[in-house]
Amino acid sequence: MLFRSPAAYSSLGAAFFQRARETGDVEDFQLAEQALNKSLALNNADFSAEPAYSTMAEVCMGEHRFSDAITYAQKALALGSGDLSSFAIVGDANADMGEYERAAVAYSRLDISGELAAQPRDVYVRDSRTSYLKFVSGDTTGAIRLMQSAVAAGTEARLPAENLAWLYYELGEYEVQAGDIGAANHAYLTALNIHPGDYRALAGLGKLRGNQGRFDEAIKLYQSAIAVDR
Repeated sequence: MLFRSPAAYSSLGAAFFQRARETGDVEDFQLAEQALNKSLALNNADFSAEPAYSTMAEVCMGEHRFSDAITYAQKALALGSGDLSSFAIVGDANADMGEYERAAVAYSRLDISGELAAQPRDVYVRDSRTSYLKFVSGDTTGAIRLMQSAVAAGTEARLPAENLAWLYYELGEYEVQAGDIGAANHAYLTALNIHPGDYRALAGLGKLRGNQGRFDEAIKLYQSAIAVDR
């Protein structure tokens, strides 16, 4: 039964979190946290608790609680399950706090295997993160190259539609900064084709249309993005 199963509560929390990613709805973040807390109240000390800790870290990231995100990610890693993906969250939280050197150290822990190239999901996790460090350091070309690699790896790994659309959205953002409007337009439209109604891609495309002087289209796109979580 659900109330006796930490794994079920963990899966429920992950489902609420994924919906929160898709809509930006604050209530879904709260529901995810409630379910994950129930999971961890039932089990927080063996390998099977790792998904609940790592998802809670992602929830904290979504709520911009960066210190809490690091704490939960470190708890996930401390269980010693062998899943190192929480280093990505440690890196993300540090990057969002401007601690870029610490972020780079955390991201470097994602690349410990000579077989990494054979693991598309690992390539996606690594390159999507390190692309941001390239971007904030002023290397937009390098950021685009890494994000393109992340897109290819994410496609091969068959990521959920929203996650793959997020990669294309990020690629579009970098291409806007590089001044490649055609490439950015293609990236945003691809994101919307993969995940129709993606609010980030709608807003990105709205920004692009505004910059092009197509204000009526920009307004409609922004309105559509705002309406997603209503």
